[in-house]
Formats: sequence, structure tokens, C-alpha cells
Amino acid sequence: MPDIIFSWPPESTVINNTAHLFEFTDEILREYAPNLTSQIEANLPDGLDTLRKSDGKIYSLPVGVYAEYANSAKSIPLIRQDWLDAVNMEMPTNTDELYDVLMAFKTQDPNGNGKADEIPISFCQANGQHKHFYFAGPWGIAGRTGADPDNYFQVQNGIVEPNLDTQNFKDYLLYMHKLAQDGLFDVEGFSLTYSQYKSRVNEGVVGMIVTWMEDPAIWSPVPVLSAPGYEGQELKVGEKGHRTANMNGFMITKACDDPLAALRAWDYLHSDPNLKRIMRDGNEGLLWVENDDGTATVKEISTAELPSGINTKTELNYTIAFRGQGPVMFGDEVAKPDMNAEVLSYDALRYKYVPMYEEYFPTEFLPLRPMPSDKLTQLALLQTEIEAYMDGFIANSIINGLTDAQWKTHLTQLENVMYYDWIQLQQDYLDGKF
Repeated sequence: MPDIIFSWPPESTVINNTAHLFEFTDEILREYAPNLTSQIEANLPDGLDTLRKSDGKIYSLPVGVYAEYANSAKSIPLIRQDWLDAVNMEMPTNTDELYDVLMAFKTQDPNGNGKADEIPISFCQANGQHKHFYFAGPWGIAGRTGADPDNYFQVQNGIVEPNLDTQNFKDYLLYMHKLAQDGLFDVEGFSLTYSQYKSRVNEGVVGMIVTWMEDPAIWSPVPVLSAPGYEGQELKVGEKGHRTANMNGFMITKACDDPLAALRAWDYLHSDPNLKRIMRDGNEGLLWVENDDGTATVKEISTAELPSGINTKTELNYTIAFRGQGPVMFGDEVAKPDMNAEVLSYDALRYKYVPMYEEYFPTEFLPLRPMPSDKLTQLALLQTEIEAYMDGFIANSIINGLTDAQWKTHLTQLENVMYYDWIQLQQDYLDGKF
């Protein structure tokens, strides 16, 4: 075993290998990691308890930005403003208006090449930023992320409510089928690879997407849409203060001859915000600068300024620093994008656009705490079966349609794949029964 594991292992891997890991007791953390400990206690309501596994012990420490503002809205819905202008239409505010806009995109050659090659909406089920559930918000369906299981339920008033048997979900599928049937929704998104999807977007034939960010000279953010009969239920995938830190980022194994020295070294990197910034983004002056008030701002760098052999700013960042694997950062320790730049970066655009969506985020979620290994295994087995069924059902419903008889069969199949057992397991987890 190495002395230190500095990585991104899944929760199950950590839980199943605690016998090989050094235990960070409260006393050890307070004595040998006072900087990290005080910062965790100052910023997290549950303090060190946030780090405990189901056995009450701490085996891993967090890395990365604890909660990055730009990530709270997850993917942003974007529409080509130049296409809207070309078809002389306004930004849609509801799903009926969206349908009309998409039909205009399909029939009025907004890219101006004389070909009927426009794809009004595309998506990519193979990539977490571009999944179909990002379009379900008008029907009151939205999770913490766009990952399908996050959208299989809503937490409301402390109750885990199923989504997959509701009229909301059925109407969402029926609307998406209408788009698909009329050639407005790119059903190949169920099978596209990410590179294939990006190629379509880059070819200039796609009118609407959900993504991290694209060129604002071309793309404009779409407001949260309403659906007829569901006014007031609109939601947007996301979470205010969404945790992005990797809680299993730093571990010391029992093979380490001096674990306390290793912990002291790690804690030293938490002793000053600039040390954290160096670990995340390299030395000051290249990708970030410190401000007079102690905060930091991202420094933009042109392609011409990149070192030889480096093609992008992201590649440079990962070459000279640890990016998301550095010491845990809270609040103003993170270098913020320059909101006064002549050309706003994609990160700055995220900061600008997030306020459009914050009021539509779900307000209740499952807790982010470790789960006993047996429950984790049980949940994973159930979820694998449910996802396998739902992947086929959703794709078939959107592509081929959904009759009342098929919906009735679907409700039976939810019982067969033990969907309600999975919901109950989530409820028990929420209630702290394990």
C-alpha cells in the first residue's frame, strides 16, 4: 500500500477497505490538523461529523472546492440567439412557445445554408451535463443533478415521493414524444457518444442544448419554462450550495511509517488561502491574482500566452497544479472569475446566469452522508435493475409514443423492478434509520 491515497475512489471502495486506512480521530485532527479542523467546524454545520462513515469513524479528508457557486445550477439550457433572430421570434417562456420556436428552427433554415439540416434540440444521454432529464423541469421534475436516479423522486416535506408513476412524468414523456415525432428532438441522443454530440453542436446545426456554457455571442440562456396545467410547479435541476468537494480525496494508509507527519504536511497546505490557490491553480500571476482585500480573481490567458506544448487553459491548469484535487476550499478562498472583463469567461457567465435559476431549485434533498456497506450494496443492486428498465422505457416512450395501455404496464413493471422498495430505502436513509 502507498503511504497516502490522493485520489477519487467511490464510497463503496473506502467503506470496504477501512481495515487498511489510518483513522483520523477527533483528537488527532485537532492536534495535528488544526487548520483543516477549524475550517471544517467554521464552515460546516455538522463539523467533523460530516466526515464520519457509518461506523462513526473518519478515514478520509475532503479535497477541492467544497461548494462552488457556478456549479449550483448544474447544466444551463441555451438556445441559439442568432436562430431566434433569424426566425423573428422571442425567447420562449413556456413549453407551447418552445414548440413553436423549435418548429420554426426546423422549417425556416435559421442557419442560412439552404439545407434542411437543422436539429432543433439535441442532448447526450452518455454525458452527465447533457441528459434528457434537464428538460423535465416544467413538469416539476428536477433533482440535485441531471443523473437519472436523482430525478426518479422528489423530497417534499420530509417524504421521498416517487416521480416515475406520476401524471407529471407521463405528460413530460408525451411532450417529448411530440417533439420527437415532429422531428424537433434529436432521439439519437440516447445513443450518441459525447464526441458525436459535440461534433453536431460544433457544426452549427443544433438550436437548443443544455450544457456547462457555450459562446454567449451565439447562445442565450433559456428561462425556466412553465407547462400548461403545471404552472407554479416549475423546477430547475440544481442545489444552492451544491457540494462539489470529494470527501474521499485524501487518505493515509496503515502502511505509512509516520501518519502524523503526513497529516501535518497536509494540514500545512490549509494554513493559508494562497497555498490552497497554488495547489489548485499554480503560482500566482499565471492563472490567478490576489486582490487587495485578500480575495483572488481568475486571470484570463490567451492561447498565444500558453507555454509550448500546452493547447488550452484547462490543460495548463492540470499540468501545473491539482485543480479539483487540492486542499478543501471554502468561500472566498476560491479565485473568482473576473466579472468586469471585456469578454466574460464561461465561468463568469455561469456566475451571471445562476441567479436566473436559483429560485427554482428543489429545496429538499437526501442527505450527503455515508451509508453502511450492506445498505449501499442493496441500494446499488436495486438501482441497477430500475435504471436498466427505465432507460429502455423512457427511450421507447419518447421515440415511439406512450399509450394508456403501455402506461398501465409501466406501473406494473415499477413494482416488478422493486422501485417502491428502492423509494422506501431512500426514505429510511432520509429518516436516519441507518
